[in-house]
Amino acid sequence: MNRSAWIKPMWLILVLSFFFCGCHFNVKDVSDIPSDFYIAVIRTTEQKQSTVISFYDKDLKCVGTKKLSYGMVGSTWKHPICNDNHLYVNAAGLGGEKNLGICLDMDLNTGNINELKHGLVGPADCVETDNYIFVCNNLNYKSHIVRCEKETGDIKEFTENVSTIDTLYCYDEKLIAFATDYQGITKSYIYIMDYELDVIRTIDISQFGINVENVCLYQEKLLFSLALDSSQNHIRKVGILSLDDYTIDSIELTECQPLDLQVHNDTLYVSDFSHDANGKIEVYDLKAKKSKVFQLEHTVNCFYLNNECLYTASDKTLYEYSINQEMLELKKKTEIDTSKEKDVHYYVSGIFFKASIN
Repeated sequence: MNRSAWIKPMWLILVLSFFFCGCHFNVKDVSDIPSDFYIAVIRTTEQKQSTVISFYDKDLKCVGTKKLSYGMVGSTWKHPICNDNHLYVNAAGLGGEKNLGICLDMDLNTGNINELKHGLVGPADCVETDNYIFVCNNLNYKSHIVRCEKETGDIKEFTENVSTIDTLYCYDEKLIAFATDYQGITKSYIYIMDYELDVIRTIDISQFGINVENVCLYQEKLLFSLALDSSQNHIRKVGILSLDDYTIDSIELTECQPLDLQVHNDTLYVSDFSHDANGKIEVYDLKAKKSKVFQLEHTVNCFYLNNECLYTASDKTLYEYSINQEMLELKKKTEIDTSKEKDVHYYVSGIFFKASIN
């Protein structure tokens, strides 16, 4: 056999071997988003410009991962935003000259990313509308909100002499911002603003509590977590802002110092602001005004409701619970891809779904 006669079969064998060996890998790095993903977990680090998104199907089987060259993407205590097949999430970077000051707009069909430059150091929260994203941060006892126009990148800034603006929400062409001021007597405020960042109304909520981390909408009312009173004592309270007349009310919980909260079928679900090894969820019937508490065997920060299930994640495990007012039952769990790099720690900074159906 001459040289050319045996080279072709050898090349064929090598190509086929490579193909079949590749089929043994169930998880692959992807440039596009897997079309069959149902839920995704964001893992990020503050040590380098690196983030990994792992995608899972409805059986919580990993169907792909996507690596991003951004550090500190998302937040342990805030939800990423998903709207119209786009993911919006802050990318803080590493501080100093490596601060990024951007919000990522990722197309969940293609995986393409648009960087929306807001320029804020250490962003605390972001929200989006059809035309804008709004981002807030706190620096040297001053708080900032930046509006960034999606199409042009043009920005407009609001600055206030309060210690923190940590939480934002958009409703009916209004931007709602939650602020706390620790200078002198501790005070807590809600700013009702238009999209030009002009303050329409300021509401003092100090008598109810401070330190609002998360909010959720329920029947023309905005519910918000209150973990501390104005003396910075722990409390178990959820504030209620009427979006009709801007009056304030509250709910007293039985056990949870609220961190995250969501509503489904007239039932309020609240996670506990705790750093204990085992977390808990308080389930409050908004009509009967009664609650139950479910102790879990792992930590809980933010949680997510979708398709009659509750999802949450530790640094190593993604959990799925079935939900109703009588029980919180673990249906399945899966180990999160924790591929390790020497001396680099990754942590879970968010969960999102391809489509939300509560």
